[in-house]
Amino acid sequence: MHPTGGGGVVDSDEQRLKALRRRAEALAQDHLSEESISDKTLSPAQAVKMLHELRVHQIELEMQNEELRQAQLRLDAERERYYDLYELAPVGYLSVSENGLILQANLSAAKLLREARNQLEKQLFSNFIAPADQETYYLLRRQLLDTRQTQTCELKVAPKGGQPFWVKLTVNLAQDGDTPMEFRIVINDINERKRAELALCDSELRFRQLFEKNSAVMLLIDPVSGQILEANKSAIAFYGYPSKTLIGMSINGINVLLPQQVAEETQKAEQKGDNYFHRQHRLATGEVREVEVHSTLISIGDRIELLISQ
Repeated sequence: MHPTGGGGVVDSDEQRLKALRRRAEALAQDHLSEESISDKTLSPAQAVKMLHELRVHQIELEMQNEELRQAQLRLDAERERYYDLYELAPVGYLSVSENGLILQANLSAAKLLREARNQLEKQLFSNFIAPADQETYYLLRRQLLDTRQTQTCELKVAPKGGQPFWVKLTVNLAQDGDTPMEFRIVINDINERKRAELALCDSELRFRQLFEKNSAVMLLIDPVSGQILEANKSAIAFYGYPSKTLIGMSINGINVLLPQQVAEETQKAEQKGDNYFHRQHRLATGEVREVEVHSTLISIGDRIELLISQ
């Protein structure tokens, strides 16, 4: 079959067929029998010429069939690769019309939205966005149309009959020639990550409240430099320094012992498995107090800090 449009494509096909014929003629010449062919109505020369033409035509057909077979094999391989890359992708893919209708969805998208794939088509994708995040999705589309650049956002989808969950949308525009514009949407399930983030925020909030409102003197120390990073209200009242002065000081500025002596005592206590120490701390007034210090390494976000309480 020849394409109906584009003269260059037709010329290319004609040249390809001419080349096939030349190759077929060469092969036919190699296989042409030297035996004389007799025919009552054809002269020997005519019979040989007809046989040659038939042989050339046969070889042309065989070569075209071989080309078609190879093309079919390539097409099958491409289809298989497309199936693996698109249908079995671990993320959802959607094609959505400019009016918001779902045009195409892969298997992962159908699974995420808990809908049969053939039921997804022609539905509004916005129907699957949680009510609280409808504006986020609208602004994402608006920003994409204004900038023509890939946009991302995190929001909740609400599948029919299922609980809302967090996803990350990555959206870009696609338009080929005169075809209608489409939104290409990638959906990543980030629900577990969001739950972990919320749990971490909740844990940090509880720690913050415990730290700030605790009646015990508490300091957060950089375990490497010894710098005081945070001090609760009880610590500020105990040491007598203004908050801005105490935070930023080195713990060695409060310890009466020299840093080397503090390190030696700390090492001895750690060898015994203790995490508390007896220290002498100097207050802002110059007064020295005997204190019992409890130290614990804690993780706050992506930081490791030393919590000292007394």
